[in-house]
Amino acid sequence: MQRWFKFFTVFGLLLFVIACDEEIVPPEAAPEFAIEGFNVPRRLNVGNPRDYDVAFRVTHPQGPGAVAEVTVTFYGSDQTTELRQPLPLYDDGGFMHPGDKDVVANDGIFTNHFVSDSLVFPLGAVFMRATALDNAQQRVQSGFVEALALINAPPQLLSVNAPDTLVSGSRPLLFSVAVQDSNDIEDVASVTMRLKRGSSEIFSASLEFQGKTAPDSGVFGAFFDSTLAAERLGDYTLEFQARDESEDLSNVLAKPIFLENKAAFLFDVSVPDSAQLPTSGLQPVFVTIHCSDPQGLTDLDSVYFFSLRPDSVLANNGNPLVLQDNGLPFNPQNPFVEAGDLVANDGIFSLTVLLNPTALTGRYVFSFFARDKVGNFTVGPVDSIIVYQ
Repeated sequence: MQRWFKFFTVFGLLLFVIACDEEIVPPEAAPEFAIEGFNVPRRLNVGNPRDYDVAFRVTHPQGPGAVAEVTVTFYGSDQTTELRQPLPLYDDGGFMHPGDKDVVANDGIFTNHFVSDSLVFPLGAVFMRATALDNAQQRVQSGFVEALALINAPPQLLSVNAPDTLVSGSRPLLFSVAVQDSNDIEDVASVTMRLKRGSSEIFSASLEFQGKTAPDSGVFGAFFDSTLAAERLGDYTLEFQARDESEDLSNVLAKPIFLENKAAFLFDVSVPDSAQLPTSGLQPVFVTIHCSDPQGLTDLDSVYFFSLRPDSVLANNGNPLVLQDNGLPFNPQNPFVEAGDLVANDGIFSLTVLLNPTALTGRYVFSFFARDKVGNFTVGPVDSIIVYQ
């Protein structure tokens, strides 16, 4: 009895220590009442006035609901001269003030928009500073955020360098466009290449800056190989367009391109020379074959084989046996998907065939095929296995 008493005493002390440890964990500190820029334009085009979004993030210990008012004030280069009336910002998801550009209500992001009117904004530096007022009449301000008011001209695309035909199996080639911007090439924020068929956009990619050709000009490009033609075949159009820091868009240059897509290759089949029928249960037979597609493995639709039995009748009710490249261990309950493939997406396709005790003995002939996603058909090697009693 005394020993049990000591045990429960120690156990009780242990629980007490654990409880004490849990109690001394400090709670997360509440956020300060503060405001900072979230989405603030850095360039204002006053030569071609346009609409700009502006947003500031506000934190408060009591949450966004404790914030009574948020405004942003625009100042001249001296940071004291107000250029226009303060602009109210809202965090209502556009419910109370439709058109304020706010997306999610009560997330602490206060948003509105304004127009870069040349009568309001002089050329040169413009500063923005936001102020937040809470329900207790406490006030906080952000730091000054600088923007440049300028007469902006959109960038111009000069020429395109891309192949007329992307040859099947092609190594990486540079697809590029020459860009000019009168505000300096650093004013170019992005260049996009779009692959289109008719009016439908199939694919888009951002082109990286490759280098200057003049102070106001440069080349933007990216390398693409024949995987660009995966699941695609025929005539397409490449479209190029640039966007500058003032959100102005360039002209569009288009170039036709033919995407070649050739059939896959099947090789290095592995089938056991022979297998013995089990006296009971099922006997697994592991089959693999390598497949390579000039457009990459994503271009493949299926790799499969037909099995011709010793009595010249197709096995599996004449249906193909589909091999997998998914890296899933063999599962006899789902052998056509969880087929015993070792490594996913390595180009080695696998299937575990199950022999039962009543299977016919003799030679089984396996004929391998592949099909890609544009309909190319590949006739592969033929192999066989002798099944004996």
